Amino acid sequence: MKSFLSITTFIISFYFFSSFFYSVLADIFTEPIGMARFIVIFFGFIISIIISGTFYRFLEDRERTWFPPKRRLLVTAGIIFFLVAVFGIDYWNDYREKPVLAAMKVNVESDSPFYLLIDRNEERLKLTSEKDIKQFFSYFEEVTVQRVKEDEWQLGKAYSLHLYNEKNGHRSFIISNGFIMIGESLYEVIDGDWNPMGVMKFLEEKT
Repeated sequence: MKSFLSITTFIISFYFFSSFFYSVLADIFTEPIGMARFIVIFFGFIISIIISGTFYRFLEDRERTWFPPKRRLLVTAGIIFFLVAVFGIDYWNDYREKPVLAAMKVNVESDSPFYLLIDRNEERLKLTSEKDIKQFFSYFEEVTVQRVKEDEWQLGKAYSLHLYNEKNGHRSFIISNGFIMIGESLYEVIDGDWNPMGVMKFLEEKT
């Protein structure tokens, strides 16, 4: 029983700590790739090993008292149900329909200036006026998206943008006619008046 509980503890710890380190590094780097991704996995793994190992030693002298045969079945069933529920809800939340700004995880009410880097001309654009910020995000306000598999991407004219704000951190995304790639996640536009050319025209006028 202690082995099962320790393995479960490792899985849960690794999942949550990896997500935590990924979110931290996403605020430092445009996208946690390469060495940054290795750091996420490494520290998540090490911390999870320490926690699960400590929990295993803690249970060694208490397993028989705490988990008699009948209770073991209930605990095992409860843990399996918990894991299925947690990962199931996470998967549902990831692939459900949502406003594109929610998928981008951007707080448009931030008082800090927004910086935009347009890859195709390598120009850095700084949006500071409330009018410019509202106009930029107005292109995304009524757009609803849903995450899809990468092999569903329909290649076409696309633009790569990097958005930075002190409170929001880094966000990178690629916009095209019917799709928006946010970080490494691909979303299909399923509702709203999506106009990527309007976005680029607005940015070109500001550069």
